[in-house]
Amino acid sequence: MKLKSSKSVLRETLAMALDSVRAHKFRSFLTVLGIVIGVMTAIIIASILTGLRQNIVSIIEEYGTNNIYAFHLSTGPRVGEDRS
Repeated sequence: MKLKSSKSVLRETLAMALDSVRAHKFRSFLTVLGIVIGVMTAIIIASILTGLRQNIVSIIEEYGTNNIYAFHLSTGPRVGEDRS
């Protein structure tokens, strides 16, 4: 029994894949559309986060490097605390 060469196996696999894509055009279109939408969403979210980070850094830099303000805000009544 003779083994097929890797080139012929690759060629055969690609031919089967293209036949499958041609046979199921709508499903292939939906798959490509889903991938494109997913990549675009990832790029948009990364861009928004980068812009937000730069905005926050510029706001903090306006205060200077020697000033840091920290506040403790109450979030509401505490259950089980001693009220004395």
